[in-house]
Amino acid sequence: MGKKAERATTLYRNTVSYFGGLIVAISILLMAFAFVLDFSSKRPSPYIGIFTYMIAPGFLSLGI
Repeated sequence: MGKKAERATTLYRNTVSYFGGLIVAISILLMAFAFVLDFSSKRPSPYIGIFTYMIAPGFLSLGI
């Protein structure tokens, strides 16, 4: 039973999983920053919208 439990936990403890989690965390933080920046700016910027709604979700799905 010990080997089976050990084998199941190794799927989450590897370099690819850590790198994917890092990509997800960074993209969520950048998306949150872009949302705040988009809503607090006085003039709308299409480039912030492109990053927030097109580029950052792509990196989020890549990390997941």
